[in-house]
Amino acid sequence: MFDERDYERASELSQGEIDHALEQHRKRMQEGGEGSPDGACLDCGLPIPAARLAAWPSACRCVECQADQEQQQKTTGA
Repeated sequence: MFDERDYERASELSQGEIDHALEQHRKRMQEGGEGSPDGACLDCGLPIPAARLAAWPSACRCVECQADQEQQQKTTGA
């Protein structure tokens, strides 16, 4: 069903997401904080709940937007 090119593409997409997340994390650390710099979701702009930040301090999306992002990655084959 999947050939080697499919797996290579998925790996490239996954690595791209990892690279992006690391870059965002580095920027936040340089600004002296964790999570999004202002505590707001990068996608919808609403505040990221404190419980989410307590569980995952580097979160840059609210739960709903993160779920949407993950669903989008699944549908695009990432």
